[in-house]
Amino acid sequence: MFSKKSFLPIALLFCATAALAAPKGSLRYTVVVDKFENATNNPRALGDEWSTVLTTKLHESGHFIVVAQSDMQLKALNEQIRGASGTTAQGKKTAVRGQMTPAQLLVKGVITNLKEGSADQGGGFGFGEFRVGGGRAKTEIRATMQMIDASTGALVAAKDFVGIASKGVLNIGNRKGDVKMGKDDNVHEAFDKAMTQAIPWMVEQLPSVQWRGTVVKVDKERIIVNRGLREGVSVGDEFVVGESEVIRDPDTGEVIDEVIRERARLKVVSVGERTSVCSVISGSGNQVGERMTIRYSSET
Repeated sequence: MFSKKSFLPIALLFCATAALAAPKGSLRYTVVVDKFENATNNPRALGDEWSTVLTTKLHESGHFIVVAQSDMQLKALNEQIRGASGTTAQGKKTAVRGQMTPAQLLVKGVITNLKEGSADQGGGFGFGEFRVGGGRAKTEIRATMQMIDASTGALVAAKDFVGIASKGVLNIGNRKGDVKMGKDDNVHEAFDKAMTQAIPWMVEQLPSVQWRGTVVKVDKERIIVNRGLREGVSVGDEFVVGESEVIRDPDTGEVIDEVIRERARLKVVSVGERTSVCSVISGSGNQVGERMTIRYSSET
């Protein structure tokens, strides 16, 4: 039987996993992670490492549709251009231009500090000219993260994060100096610790970001929209549909709001991976046209 002490870590792990379970509807956005700047004195490619780890963690969380980083997008674009040039064999799998997924959110930031502390000495023993000792080595990394609305360039939120990791280190010393066994290289683990704070924080910011979709086809009484399982849409979800009007600040030209002139309300009756079929539950289906905007009725 499990004791209360042995059960507690398992319960905490279950709760953490449940908290990051794949969400529904308005909490699923496309996101791209830009390369982080390394503002430390460490020559290691910390910005690249942070970006790679964060991209992987965002994908694993189930809360985001992760778009490839900018360097990979450039490689994909080059392959599309090569395919269109006629220099490669043409077929159904040939890369096609104009179909890359755009990002709704951009994540960028700066690695501001990396501290790799020396090992704290614990016990040890000696024999002859040699002495063996042990201890714990601590690594601390600090970073500033920003979430930006890719459509407007507006800053959604920003926050500082700290990741701390430690590991055992074995020191073997003689008259000429010490040699560390189990080098203090906890940077990747420190990244992971910071991510356990960063991703839930990003999820908390999503309600402040507008979730929108578009009508792609009107087929008699069926309205097909370009949001599906990938975005977290479920059967029974309800949308407002109509023409979208962007409101701009007359002084700066900045987008300050988006108003939808409601034509009807829709209810999802079936869901595909990237599209959903809806029926009209109020208003007039005859007034619904292709390229009209949808949003969740709960946002009204």
